[in-house]
Amino acid sequence: MTESFWAVPQAPTMRTPLSILREQAAALTQKTSGLLVGEVTTPKQSSADDELSIGLSIKVPALNNYVYHILNYQQPIVLYPGTLRTRFDNDWHEVPDHQAFIDLLQKILSSAEVGRIIEAL
Repeated sequence: MTESFWAVPQAPTMRTPLSILREQAAALTQKTSGLLVGEVTTPKQSSADDELSIGLSIKVPALNNYVYHILNYQQPIVLYPGTLRTRFDNDWHEVPDHQAFIDLLQKILSSAEVGRIIEAL
C-alpha cells in the first residue's frame, strides 16, 4: 500500500458554518412539519478568491415554492474569519470564530424580524 503524505485529520472536531446552517434549515423544516422548508445554497463553482458564499433561505411549498432569503455567510476556505449579512440590516458583520458564528446565528434566527416573517409565510 502506498504511504499517504496528506495532512488529513482523523475526524472533524468542529462543525463548519455550512453544516450548522444545514442543521438549522432541517430544524425549521421539522418544526413546521414541512410547511416551511429551510434551504441552504452554495455556488456551483468556487470563486476566484477562494471564498465560499453560503445562503440560508425559507422556501414555502404552498406558495409555489416562494423563497425568502434570510442571510448570506462569506467564508474563506479555512472557515474563519468570515462575514455574515442579513436581509434585515444589509450590513456585513465580522465573524472572527466558531462561537461568534453560533452566537450571531442564534440571535438572527430567534429575532423578532425572523419571527414575523415565519408567521407571515
